[in-house]
Amino acid sequence: MKKILFKGGTTNIGGVEKIQIEYINFLIEQNYDVKVIIENDYGKENVLEKYIHTQVQYLKDTSYTQKLNFLQEQRKIT
Repeated sequence: MKKILFKGGTTNIGGVEKIQIEYINFLIEQNYDVKVIIENDYGKENVLEKYIHTQVQYLKDTSYTQKLNFLQEQRKIT
């Protein structure tokens, strides 16, 4: 099974967010293991969160985001 990690800013209303969720749900139907990291958790304003397939591991923990940002910065330095 192939694994994919998506990084997004929010799950608020927006065109990019809607397309990302549609794509994520499509990949789940194609038997991919999908995880999603959301940088900004706006609580009740995350209106699109309910449309993310239940098989998706939805990560809001800032430690994932901080680690990912650190790795991206290290890549720029080298």
